[in-house]
Amino acid sequence: MNERHQVDVAILGTGCTGLFLARELRLRGIRFAILGEKRHRGYASTRNQGWLQSGSFYAISNRPFTAQACREGYQEILKLCPSAVSKDVPSYALFKSQEALIKAEEDCALRGIAIEDVTDAVAANAEANNPLLKNTVFEYLARTEDYPVDTSTVLSWLVSDALDENSLRFVTNRMDGVSFLRPKDLWQITTPENVEISAKVLVLACGAYIPTALGRAVPELRTLPPRLTKAIVLVLKCTADIIPPAIVMAPGTPGAPTVVPFYDSDRTMQGVSVYLRSVPLNSLDDHRLPDRTLEDSANQLESFFPALKDIVPIHEPEAHFYTCQLPLDTCRLEWYFGDDQLVMLYPGKFTASPVAAKKCAEKLFPAGSTEGQSLEDSSSSSDSSFIAQRPYFAKSPYRLRLGHSGVEGSDRLQLIFDEVEDT
Repeated sequence: MNERHQVDVAILGTGCTGLFLARELRLRGIRFAILGEKRHRGYASTRNQGWLQSGSFYAISNRPFTAQACREGYQEILKLCPSAVSKDVPSYALFKSQEALIKAEEDCALRGIAIEDVTDAVAANAEANNPLLKNTVFEYLARTEDYPVDTSTVLSWLVSDALDENSLRFVTNRMDGVSFLRPKDLWQITTPENVEISAKVLVLACGAYIPTALGRAVPELRTLPPRLTKAIVLVLKCTADIIPPAIVMAPGTPGAPTVVPFYDSDRTMQGVSVYLRSVPLNSLDDHRLPDRTLEDSANQLESFFPALKDIVPIHEPEAHFYTCQLPLDTCRLEWYFGDDQLVMLYPGKFTASPVAAKKCAEKLFPAGSTEGQSLEDSSSSSDSSFIAQRPYFAKSPYRLRLGHSGVEGSDRLQLIFDEVEDT
């Protein structure tokens, strides 16, 4: 016998966007059900760089919409879940010219985003203590208020704050086995586990699965290209004495890597993740690295961070790639179809998730308070089985050894490919 439920909103996706929306709906007293896939619940939310973005990167990169969304989400996450944020870690923005630095300060000031030009003494000290800042092509440095964030902690808090013992939460073994029908005024969602959910509104907050889910919910949209991209991120596992904890970015320089430190559950630094580039892919099952990815990535690292050549032969840090599929290459908050009865909710950035969720809830249900509790005041218990327990650096489809090329007279970096099973 099927298990049947009727709600106002059905949310597909249990990452940060889906859970932030669940929280907003709960604050408004709206009946909802939230559904995620067992293997990938919170997948992208724990496989990003763990970077709480102040918006400075996008203000400087002339992406004002994304900058504003990140600025608002940044303030919300700092207020709601402060213990997930490492505010003692510095963040550096690098520039090749003083003119670029001055323009960056003007762009950030225009949008109310903090950035501070540092003195020569501070810059020299940062370069002396952080090998990634030594001998780079950048001559000017500024401090921003970007911070590392433990996304798993944010997800745990969201589960405890957004869901209670009466919340309808479901996990399916196969998202592609979930069916969507709308014979009249209600969506009928059925899982392979024989759970049936009737809902007035269906919200697709399932990240890279959105194009597939949209095509299944609205067959006439199935022919649209998915526009998926794959983020290529290199993870260097090393201790703080090898690479000190700091966010390093060069927002005005195309192709420059972005470095963010990551930590274990005890707040001990485990290494740094280095965002390299995004590339198009054909499907969610496309796990291949594009041709020349290893060679180009090694050259990219060496070009921007030449001091890595001094680190590698001494410390031999473990390195591997991970990839995270994205449905679109630009940050958009929401799309509404059919008198707001089908919503695609994709903020594009982890930091922008609370903004996207709040805007969506306000549009669907304008009345109601959104004043919530902070992490420390939350009295609900967290269901740890409902969130992802797989940080991005724990496992990936690829393993790489980082070393010298082995060519006599050459000290070029080389990335060597070893594929392992992704479990």
